[in-house]
Amino acid sequence: MSRFNPEMSNDGYEATYHLTGRSGDPYRFALHFHLNGATFDVEDMSMGDIQTLNRHIASTIREARHAKQLADQETK
Repeated sequence: MSRFNPEMSNDGYEATYHLTGRSGDPYRFALHFHLNGATFDVEDMSMGDIQTLNRHIASTIREARHAKQLADQETK
């Protein structure tokens, strides 16, 4: 079950951006989480910050899938 499924939970998140108008750093990003009635914001992130976070999440997903495949093979 997804923690962020609006049909199952009041928890949610939002990713936002704004344009800075600066040529060297034209974007700033933020993540806003609403968890168990509390709000947690991560603001003022660069494009590089978001890309690094995305790569880390993707890597963790790949590791989890690989671990499940190994576990499934052990139970056969």
